[in-house]
Amino acid sequence: MQLVLHEWLGGLVVGLVGGSWSDAACPTCNPAGPILEVPDSSAGLRRRKRDWVIPPISLSENLRGVFPKEISKIKSSLSKEIRMVYSITGEGADQPPVGLFTVNRNNGSLYVTKPLDREAKDNYVLQVHAVSPDDYGVKEAPMEIIVNVIDQNDNKPIFTQNPFLGSVPEASAKDFEFMTVTATDADDPNTANADIRYSIISQSPQQPNPSLFDINPVTGGIRVKSGGLDRENYPEYTLLIQAADLEGNGLVTTGTAVITVTDSNDNAPQFEKTSVLTSTATVIVNVQDVNEAPVFDPVEKIISKPEDLAVETELIVYTATDPDTEKTQTVTYRVGADPAGWLSVDRETGLIRVRSPMDRESPFMKDGKYKALILAVDDDPVPATGTGTLVIVLEDVNDNAPVIEERSIRVCNKESTPVLLSVTDKDGPGFADPYTVELQGDSRRDWTARMDETKTGIILTLKTALKPGEYNIILRVYDASKLFQDNVIQATVCDCTGEYENCPFIITQHMNNYFCLKV
Repeated sequence: MQLVLHEWLGGLVVGLVGGSWSDAACPTCNPAGPILEVPDSSAGLRRRKRDWVIPPISLSENLRGVFPKEISKIKSSLSKEIRMVYSITGEGADQPPVGLFTVNRNNGSLYVTKPLDREAKDNYVLQVHAVSPDDYGVKEAPMEIIVNVIDQNDNKPIFTQNPFLGSVPEASAKDFEFMTVTATDADDPNTANADIRYSIISQSPQQPNPSLFDINPVTGGIRVKSGGLDRENYPEYTLLIQAADLEGNGLVTTGTAVITVTDSNDNAPQFEKTSVLTSTATVIVNVQDVNEAPVFDPVEKIISKPEDLAVETELIVYTATDPDTEKTQTVTYRVGADPAGWLSVDRETGLIRVRSPMDRESPFMKDGKYKALILAVDDDPVPATGTGTLVIVLEDVNDNAPVIEERSIRVCNKESTPVLLSVTDKDGPGFADPYTVELQGDSRRDWTARMDETKTGIILTLKTALKPGEYNIILRVYDASKLFQDNVIQATVCDCTGEYENCPFIITQHMNNYFCLKV
């Protein structure tokens, strides 16, 4: 076994060739997570300036165990030469909620002091400061740390109303959908923790058969499953409905749907007696009025609006009329199905407003459209409910900056082969490509970047022979409307020529040292 010494970034780096790592080079010896090294940026002791960019820290909500709990460690590169002390500011430090995160001023250990709640706040932005207590002229520029809170399934679904009221004509055909039940879940809508499935637990009464209705497990739409509805014998049904998250395998809640069976002309008049002698008579049949559900006009209303409308912006008045002209009834309105929770409706007027910010790039959008069900309910002793569909076509605005797909690359430090990076943007045409790119900070000294012919890819080239190691490259990418975002790419530079596959070493890092292991 041969011991190899490398002079790397002004320090001594130890590695092994032809053998295994020693305990001192163990990459898993830090049980508290990554050590965040503060780059050397002071004027008096500077060796080499680096950009200070740290990837986000991810913490699960509802952490258990003993608190405070160490989540990372911060270390200034100047601490090898001079004593440094550490402090943090920002959300959860000296800003509300104050004291949620603390740091050991002497050794840089970063702690969380109590469990986090994603539904209260899903990320925190902290600034870390390092300064010499012996010479206040020696200090680091502040470093930004983002703590992302990872969702846990700690919220069960909640029905938007209980009971749900609906009506169905007794002569309805099989598969006729007549009402919808909906539930919401406070967990992350982009995970299965808020992915709800619906099912029917029971039907009362169970006559003429116990499975007259079924429910769409995804949308909550209730429809007629089989024939046999008979208002004259069974005018009302109550369904016990279940909503479960985790695609039906998680937390459960129950609610009820009360269904009124409305009359259809399915009974012919009957003479009380048969004829002793034949005669002719005129029979007048008086049809008694029954309560019918309000009707939206049109049944499907389509509107087009910009996606960045402010909360409480008025969208449209969407109302229904009551076909029961012989009755004096009042119709009120409510939201039936609103998958993203974007809408509210005035109970009396049917005026629909923006309840929460809308997003054209939301997973709830289908083919550029968002659909919501609006209910109109009359005040008959046996209420009837009408359903209208509001279709919102969201017009795109430039609210998403371009993103580079690749987050790490590997290149040789001599005659380096250019690397092609892919750029994407969630926005639509006019707000996405063609893109432009600019290098930021020290990256401009060692690298070149330009767009390819399609203006959707970045050609990144190393122009300076760098020492082997890991470097952060900051690329500022603009979309067609000049909205930009800084993207950080981690580049591993190897001592080789041309293609990276020609590299004879594997580079690894432990604590503050780089190691080179010969293949």
